[in-house]
Amino acid sequence: MIKVGIIGFGFMGRTHLQAWQDLPDATVVAVCDQTFADGNPIADVVGNLDTTEPINLDGIQTFSDCDKMFAELELDAVSIALPTFLHCECTLKAFKAGIHVLCEKPMSLNLDQCHQMIEASEKAGKLLQIGQCIRFWPEYIKAKEIIDSGEYGKLLFGNFYRLSANPGWSDNSWFADESRSGGMILDLHVHDTDFVLYLLGMPKRVSSTCSNINGVVNHVQTQYLYDNGMAISSEGSWAMSDSFGFRMGFMIGLEKATLEFNPEICAGLQVSPAGGDKFSAELSDGTGYSNQVSHFAKKILGEELPQIITPQQSMESIKVALAEKESAKTGQPVSL
Repeated sequence: MIKVGIIGFGFMGRTHLQAWQDLPDATVVAVCDQTFADGNPIADVVGNLDTTEPINLDGIQTFSDCDKMFAELELDAVSIALPTFLHCECTLKAFKAGIHVLCEKPMSLNLDQCHQMIEASEKAGKLLQIGQCIRFWPEYIKAKEIIDSGEYGKLLFGNFYRLSANPGWSDNSWFADESRSGGMILDLHVHDTDFVLYLLGMPKRVSSTCSNINGVVNHVQTQYLYDNGMAISSEGSWAMSDSFGFRMGFMIGLEKATLEFNPEICAGLQVSPAGGDKFSAELSDGTGYSNQVSHFAKKILGEELPQIITPQQSMESIKVALAEKESAKTGQPVSL
């Protein structure tokens, strides 16, 4: 039985709690959040997707300090769902305590911190997985399977998007502080950047344009430039109106089919083959959140699994996202 601690109890921490509680081979024994020092933190929280069920902390110890939690409990794994600027520090503490780490995306704010996290994982001999949940999302999984199979020919183009109103659900507005969140590109847009890399590897360069408020990028459009002439782009935003809500999806063109994921139009992944009728692809179960936690748990238990994500790949996504930030702010392409 994997003994688990959750560190950070906002929207994502509660999402991790739910995913861990659904696993038969894991038990959440502790939750840590600074709000526990002030009494009862179980209040409504808001995120992009409505995925959390009523919170049940029966039999779970609560802490307001992760050092105290690490000192008092023997944990096998933690989910770190803290603000981005705390990811590296908390991850290093967990590895020092001999604990496997599932850390929310983005991995960290800069490449130096990413290197530190990877080195600490290797030194401790413990797993490090970053919560790039789109690699585990059923519609994205199926799209990659179809592309990799070659059933409908080569990839010609792809456009990915993740659009949201400005996130106002964080205490002290840490999202709006680029020194703590990394800004929209690192916090939100990095999902699509990571999936582009998962499909196609590292581009030769990126070219980004943006809109900004007071010098802070709040909407970006990026072209990922590869030698084979594919037209690959993505769009990310924290600039949508409050009533717009949140949308994510993609349009992918193959030689003999078009793939579309647009929940506003139709649930699931729509496949439109050349010379045939449109159909909904058969998808795997779960969500990206539940599937990534299940994958991490199985790795802890020693199961042989396909390589879906590595810490090095997560660091590469940070590298590309940082290049996009540079390109967006300078108006010039950035080579990788």
